[in-house]
Amino acid sequence: MTEEPSRIPVEPYTGSLALQIINDVKSVGELQIRLAHANLGRELKRRTVPLFMMALGGYSLALCAILASMCLVHLLHWVTSLPGNATERLPLWSCFAIAATVMAIIGIAMVLFGMSQFRKCSKSQN
Repeated sequence: MTEEPSRIPVEPYTGSLALQIINDVKSVGELQIRLAHANLGRELKRRTVPLFMMALGGYSLALCAILASMCLVHLLHWVTSLPGNATERLPLWSCFAIAATVMAIIGIAMVLFGMSQFRKCSKSQN
């Protein structure tokens, strides 16, 4: 039996290993970005119709709010101009001002309430 000469394993250079690791990390990062982009596109396509319908519903509600506020203004004007009413007839512009002021107060209260709820939610996440 002949003895085989012992082979010394050739170790790759440290620099080439580091370069290979960097290239692997780079390719994994690119794949991760592609995957995230594909997922985002898929989710956006899936949610486009519901978002569009919600936008149309919000537009419809905004128009309804405008018409309802005009109805309330004219109702206030009509009530103040009834013959048996003790107060004098309010001009139409003042009816608009009263309705706008009431809606502004309600809107400000809703915004302040929403901001306080948002702050509570933000604090609980920290």
